Amino acid sequence: MVDVPEGSTIDADIVRRQKELKTIGEGKAALEARQRAADAAKERKPWGGPAYKRPFGVPDNQAKCDFTDPESRL
Repeated sequence: MVDVPEGSTIDADIVRRQKELKTIGEGKAALEARQRAADAAKERKPWGGPAYKRPFGVPDNQAKCDFTDPESRL
């Protein structure tokens, strides 16, 4: 076990990072849900069919989402 000096903020940093990871996970899930809906609207099937640049429901690497106003477009 590592000795942690008194007044250390390690616990606060861990909590902050866990919160950030949760927020990132929620954002990723929202982007994937939006992409699945867009793919379904284009009648793209999650199986078979012609080859696509990316799998069904997986957003482009450059896809962005505004967490404060999800309806806005960046």
